[in-house]
Amino acid sequence: MNRKNETTKMSRIKFSVICVAYNHALYIQQCIESVLNQSYPHWELLILDDGSPDGTRDKVEPYLQDARIHYFYQENKGAARLSENYNFLLHQAEGTYVTILEADDYADSELLAEHQKAFMQNPQAILSFSRVRADEIQRTWAGPELPQNEETIKIYTNTPVGTALNLLLFRCFIPAQGTTVNRLSLLENGGFEKVEGLPTVDHPTWLKLAQKGTFIFIPKVLATWRRHNEQTTKQRIVDMTRLSLPVFTKVYDDLSPEMRRMLSTNKKKIKKYWEIQLTKDFIRGGNYQLQSGEWNKARHYYFQSFTRWTSFLFLWRLMAVLGIFFSWLHIPWVHWYTLKSRIFN
Repeated sequence: MNRKNETTKMSRIKFSVICVAYNHALYIQQCIESVLNQSYPHWELLILDDGSPDGTRDKVEPYLQDARIHYFYQENKGAARLSENYNFLLHQAEGTYVTILEADDYADSELLAEHQKAFMQNPQAILSFSRVRADEIQRTWAGPELPQNEETIKIYTNTPVGTALNLLLFRCFIPAQGTTVNRLSLLENGGFEKVEGLPTVDHPTWLKLAQKGTFIFIPKVLATWRRHNEQTTKQRIVDMTRLSLPVFTKVYDDLSPEMRRMLSTNKKKIKKYWEIQLTKDFIRGGNYQLQSGEWNKARHYYFQSFTRWTSFLFLWRLMAVLGIFFSWLHIPWVHWYTLKSRIFN
């Protein structure tokens, strides 16, 4: 194939946007509309409804007249089997690339066009991600942070292969929203990664792919991550961190000796980081319960944070004390959030 034909083929590549939904009747129409509004025309949208009882199906049905939109329904499997849902859609997908867009999130109109352009320039890359805006109560912010030095650029682009693990072993800097993966590369490496009991698939999957190929970082905000209290990541924040520690230490143990020598971290640092995160997440869990007016549950989380002393964490401990105080007074979370933001941000 000559270069002209190759360029023409790349300019028409198809994206399979995959969307798992559960009780997202309030949000899924905005998600679908954001795909319909893409400036890039070659896409399909695959929606899997995990047994939603809230009328999600009714919200989707008017859009099924568009042949590019496909809807699948199943009895509820639950968040702990999320990887099965994503892998089902992965095997239904026909596109060269698979783009993740959860049903309560939505894309900017240039999302697919920017990823198509990025892969045309770097066809050897297996994953492309951008910045996203996080939309939550009282504030909106964007992440990940723009790279400020050559070291961070190498981490974001996973150059050489494995470099991204220096950060991925500590936090998921690659947002799920709009992240796009080469479908065949994902299939060849076992699909979306399953971790028993962990209600997320993105971070474990990025850890696996970081050992397989280079990444692309697009320094633009191209999708919106809607953060609300019904999300599993908020409701099970402590459980997720508890499960993460053995996962990430095992990833490190399973690395080849060559890749381990390339990293700037070690198992001891990884363990300490996740133990500190667990303390912080008890406090975050208390904050979420306070937001919901669950005063007793909030206090339970705050008190649990004082059973862990991997690090002193003065400001976090102070936050827990203040949270306990506000929970006893039954002060609405919105007032607590305003005070917390002034102290800790």
